[in-house]
Amino acid sequence: MKKEVNEQSSSIPILEIQKILNRFKIGDSKGNLLVENGIEETNTKVCIEKFQYVIKQEADGSVNETTWGAIKDILSKPLLKIGTDKYTETRYLQWRLNIYVDGIFGNMTRVAVMKFQNENRLNVDGVVGKATWKKLIG
Repeated sequence: MKKEVNEQSSSIPILEIQKILNRFKIGDSKGNLLVENGIEETNTKVCIEKFQYVIKQEADGSVNETTWGAIKDILSKPLLKIGTDKYTETRYLQWRLNIYVDGIFGNMTRVAVMKFQNENRLNVDGVVGKATWKKLIG
């Protein structure tokens, strides 16, 4: 049965959440991406909890207003660079780059971004702009 994830003011279809979590490369406990079937299953809840953990929210497995806001913030693909105050987006970036996650875009993050850009044949400048976001989340 297809269900929707409740948000305070509206509902987000499970299928949309599954697609976004896969786009963000948030896998289940074994690292597998979700089956995009629109069915609320344990693995979907596990992936929502994992995302909430990454962005430092209470990991309850439900997409509430705060979680949905964080998803929208990341999907907006903001410019990230040294000194950026985009805490949630920076935490997600650091997690994707497999470096220490603290939400602060400092030199360690810049160096990891440069490595990612080099590995993906992007302009190497240590700034997460449109091209880098496209490689990260499409």
